[in-house]
Amino acid sequence: MVKRYTCLVLEISPSLGVTLLPIEIGYLYQSPVILVFKLIDPHDLDVIPVELTIDKFEDRISTKQVWLDPNYDKERDDELLGLESPKLRSDGWLEMEIGEFFNSDVQDEVIQIGVVEIKVGRTKSGFILEGIEIRHKN
Repeated sequence: MVKRYTCLVLEISPSLGVTLLPIEIGYLYQSPVILVFKLIDPHDLDVIPVELTIDKFEDRISTKQVWLDPNYDKERDDELLGLESPKLRSDGWLEMEIGEFFNSDVQDEVIQIGVVEIKVGRTKSGFILEGIEIRHKN
């Protein structure tokens, strides 16, 4: 049996030392960071956008606001028109690019990734995180 959890604050903020990246990612490359997730009977995840960020050495290098719900009715709110929505993958998971960082050869470099809702206080549920992928850009 799967237990459904609710939360008031949606915040995901892992950090990663770039020396932990597989050798296939390589050094001296632009590396996209991808959020992979599912929404199962979501509650209030279509009302408030989230902010996706990447920090490197405590400097913000990427930030954008997006919708987690791919079915969000973009005509509903003029203030939030044009925000990106996730794309459906062939395996059934949703994916969205958080941003990119330049993977240099600095040994102790740390990347901080953030997925944070913009306004808190509403009960949310139905978000399942599969993971955060760092890919080699083609």
